[in-house]
Amino acid sequence: MRVLAIDPGSASGWYFTDGDTIRLTTFVVTRKATKGQRLKQFFKYGRTFKDIDHLIYEDPYVASFKSARFQYAMTGLIEILAAEHSAELTVLHPTTLKKFATGTGRATKDEMIARAQEECDVSVNDEHQADAYWLYRLWLSNQASKNE
Repeated sequence: MRVLAIDPGSASGWYFTDGDTIRLTTFVVTRKATKGQRLKQFFKYGRTFKDIDHLIYEDPYVASFKSARFQYAMTGLIEILAAEHSAELTVLHPTTLKKFATGTGRATKDEMIARAQEECDVSVNDEHQADAYWLYRLWLSNQASKNE
């Protein structure tokens, strides 16, 4: 199964696996570009992943109206990516993700990174990659529970 987990944002974390290989990256949109240009960059990067069976993303947590507009536009693009691949889609809440990774829904970015670095088979370089990794792991845990 080919799975893509995305932590969306101006700097976004991407965890992709096909069962044999793992690709863990951070993609940063151009900060001085218009909102439309940044969304186009994000979507174009998302299209570099091929033959996705399942797509997971973190539900946006937004602090301002400006951030909300950008975050929710990104989630729409993620859902279009899923539709283009006929992929199943899972949305996970940030607090649920933190609790799964660290045991508390109030974990810091540093705690999330440290836990991911302990467990992940590839290098985890920042909070975006850590979140993408934990999105995949939580989804995988939920899948295992369904199959019991």
